[in-house]
Amino acid sequence: MARYLLMIFLVLLIFKNSGNLAYASLHTPFDFGVLFEQHGSIFWIFDHETGRIVDVNDAAARFYGFSEEELESMYIHQINIMSPEELAQERQAAFEQERNFFVFQHRLANGEVRTVHVYSYPYQIDDGEGLFSIIFDVTEYKQLAMNTRTQQTAVTILLVTIGVTLAATSLILNRLRLKMRRQNDLLAESERKIATLLSNLHGMVYRCKYDRDWTMEFVSWGCEDLTGYPVNDIINNSRVSFNNIIHPDYRDLLWEKWYYVNAEKNKFQHEFRIITRKGEEKWVMEYGQKIYDRDGLVVALEGIITDVTALKNAEDAARNHEERLMATLISVGDGVITTDRWGRVDLLNPVAELLTGWTQQEAEDRMTSEVFKIFDENTRLPIEDPVTAVLETGETKKIKDTAMLVSKDGKEWPIDDSIAPIKDKDGLLIGVVVVFRDSTEQRNKQREIEYLSYRDVLTGLYNRRFFEAELERCDTARNYPLTFLYIDVNNLKFVNDEFGHAMGDQMIKAVAGVLTLQCRADDIIARIGGDEYAVLLPKTDQEAAAAIASRIIAAAENEKVMGTSLSVALGWATKYNKEESIQQIIKAAEDQMYKNKLLQKS
Repeated sequence: MARYLLMIFLVLLIFKNSGNLAYASLHTPFDFGVLFEQHGSIFWIFDHETGRIVDVNDAAARFYGFSEEELESMYIHQINIMSPEELAQERQAAFEQERNFFVFQHRLANGEVRTVHVYSYPYQIDDGEGLFSIIFDVTEYKQLAMNTRTQQTAVTILLVTIGVTLAATSLILNRLRLKMRRQNDLLAESERKIATLLSNLHGMVYRCKYDRDWTMEFVSWGCEDLTGYPVNDIINNSRVSFNNIIHPDYRDLLWEKWYYVNAEKNKFQHEFRIITRKGEEKWVMEYGQKIYDRDGLVVALEGIITDVTALKNAEDAARNHEERLMATLISVGDGVITTDRWGRVDLLNPVAELLTGWTQQEAEDRMTSEVFKIFDENTRLPIEDPVTAVLETGETKKIKDTAMLVSKDGKEWPIDDSIAPIKDKDGLLIGVVVVFRDSTEQRNKQREIEYLSYRDVLTGLYNRRFFEAELERCDTARNYPLTFLYIDVNNLKFVNDEFGHAMGDQMIKAVAGVLTLQCRADDIIARIGGDEYAVLLPKTDQEAAAAIASRIIAAAENEKVMGTSLSVALGWATKYNKEESIQQIIKAAEDQMYKNKLLQKS
């Protein structure tokens, strides 16, 4: 940035031999052609009507990767990715001075596209009117701004403010260069323009000696707005030295910082505080450089000092807001994981550390899928990484109610969570936040509710509702032959009437125990009535079903309840193909059971 300031002071050197720096002689010769060609900033001149590039400097050739001859044979639309029609409108806007600042995408010779800030003003060329442009490459700044949203605003305001000011200054100076080449009598008008610019500059442009007082040889009219002191009070330490305006905490530090600015690294940039004439403290940013003579000796310092108090206050407010937000994330009762735009972990709060088994230090910059591993509780299969899904869609996602989190040490946690995108003020996706909690208690309650809704309270077997649903589910070809087994407890009413319902309940539970022991693990056993049970036997034919029924009858006879053997009546029927009605199979089993019950009584 200090490189641009050098252009201001090259013009000021024109006035070196004058007694009054504000109103110098108009006839000092100055070669602006050399300044245009050798300046480190990117300059070009082009026809505002056709967009043909008329003249460029060496900095432009280095930046774009074309030779100066190649650039001067090209048109703007061959570099700017905007359409020719849109570019024509933008050139006209600049020429008519409707606006002079633009943000474009420029394509270099190697195909790379860079983001640039362009300041364009009309000026006179030999054969007509044209535009003079100064280009600043801001690509790296744009990329850095993605990761630092809060600082982006402050830095952008600062850079744009300084950039516009310096670009305008450079524009006026180069317009002077062109006009001085044609006729010296136009220097007076050019000087007037420079004076107007400096008087409206946001900040204080200066040239000073390299001494401990920072003795000012020139300061712009912005001096009084910045410090409260008139220009004449500071020039040559007339009433106050600039060192006395600097806050005492920074005087030695600035001297040390300037000491290390040498010919190879001639840029200076530093923030510090000053004390104004009214005793107010301000934060300022200084950009400057040392000026050397031919022998390599420092003859002066040149630069600009701008007021950044508002930006500092905004930074402090943003920092406080971020600290409060961080405290909130750390103290909430849910686990919180935040990621960057690529899905790498930025933050784990203490609850997230507990549930995942990872510490913040261990997890930082790891992919979320490595830290937040989840699977389906029922299938035991991994669940697709929800963070990746949110990064792809930009939409909030809720994972399955059956999700389980596997911690680093292998512990499994039932969790309930949601994953939401994090977007900046422009709506661009910059990360993801995962909020999750241990849902062990909730999951257990859910299981209890499900258990009670499908289970018989007395026996623990499935109830009629569940059995009927399973009957429909199992009625498929893969389960044929499918056998329906019907069981009825003999003499239960007599036992209830003679010995009480407590003994009857024991008989009901005893029969349930017999069925559970004698049936297979895949068989579905249910209590479907007061003294009635049903069993679904998948892939079981009549012969296998008869063997199971025999085991049940024998086991029941060996089971005693208050000294009395259990007695049950059974019936069964088998479905071999889909054409058979399952209801007819049930009816056949029921009829056989009642037939066997009558035979047992007789």
